[in-house]
Amino acid sequence: MSEIVCFIFWILLILGIFAIYLHNDLLNPLTGYLLPISIGFILYYYLYRIEHQVTERTLLCFSFGAICFLIGYFVFGYFFKQKIPINKKERNKNNEILLLYKIIIFLGIIVNCIEFYKNGISGPFGNNFLRNVRWNSLYSGRKNFLGTYSTVFLHVTTCILLQYGKTEKRWKQKFFVLLLLFSTIFSMARSTMLQYIISIVYICYFSKEKRGIQKKYFNIKQLLSGNIKIICLFLVVFFAFSAVALVTNKLGGGSILDKEFYLYKYLGYPIVAFDINVMAFPRISKGYYSLGPIGKVLGIFGVYHVSEFSSLGVAGPTQFNVYSYLAAPYKDFGIIGIIVISLFLGFISGMFYWFSIRKKGEWTVFYSVYIYGILMAFYSYQFAMTYYFYIAAILILYRCVKIKKNRIVLLQSIK
Repeated sequence: MSEIVCFIFWILLILGIFAIYLHNDLLNPLTGYLLPISIGFILYYYLYRIEHQVTERTLLCFSFGAICFLIGYFVFGYFFKQKIPINKKERNKNNEILLLYKIIIFLGIIVNCIEFYKNGISGPFGNNFLRNVRWNSLYSGRKNFLGTYSTVFLHVTTCILLQYGKTEKRWKQKFFVLLLLFSTIFSMARSTMLQYIISIVYICYFSKEKRGIQKKYFNIKQLLSGNIKIICLFLVVFFAFSAVALVTNKLGGGSILDKEFYLYKYLGYPIVAFDINVMAFPRISKGYYSLGPIGKVLGIFGVYHVSEFSSLGVAGPTQFNVYSYLAAPYKDFGIIGIIVISLFLGFISGMFYWFSIRKKGEWTVFYSVYIYGILMAFYSYQFAMTYYFYIAAILILYRCVKIKKNRIVLLQSIK
């Protein structure tokens, strides 16, 4: 059966590549979802299947998840996309709110620089300053409210400024981009770096106003030339990731040709980890994991008894602990959960994408952040992160509240 599933994922991989040209967009949901998860299964088949052959039930979970996400996306695109009105007007910047955001950002940067120094000189790794920073960000439990949440404001503000490419001063755009990328050093988190870079790339290329234009014919030369800059940028990101992995001792393997190399492992091994750790625990959490922060709040109020299932389906300290996004719906509702939730995620991803294309503005900023969850589906369930709620709240404030010189705050309607 694994041969049949591998063939399916080869087809999905080709479809994901074709979707780049179909949408004229490397970061459309189909490509963002299908490429990593298809490459991941193919890597498993050729690199790791010999040491661990997963069960047919696991194969069904991964193939059903991918196909159902695809169906959900096409359902929205076929039945609902055209109902979204196209916004052709350029919205005015809300400069007063942006000024407030900038004040929060620069106060937060000062706090984060102080915490960065403290974390670097104290930790279990002696003089290895950056490893101490990473360890403290993960395990010390020291979180500064202003420092932590100011980076969310920085993320949104940078994306808003980049949207106004024709009217915004270039030096200001470049300064905030560099500041955003610099802020990743405070936690030394590769995932944060990736999330920021994806947002920047999407916003910059969206400004060309050619995203989401569906082609009627296929030209491989145009496909390659149209996205060569983005591909080169992702190669730069790969080397930057590898440098951070080397510093934090998480490179894995002796070279890029080693099957233990971190990139191959993260892409190709989640299916094995899912089979070993998660497969035996369907329907244990009844929706807790799929609901994200809502599930955590319900757990606090006793709706979920988290202690009864939180330790189940979890890898040991020395085991590989990445299971793909499928672990959440499977633990919640079994294979039926994978089918239904993957359909929903494909549908909602299509909705956010086409609102970004047709409505633009704040929808574009939100999708530039949300695409991270789609791209990371091969890694873990990040479709319902609390971070998206913060981003949405900051964007709503930016869109709906206007502060005039007489200091009267006016609510604007969302259209």
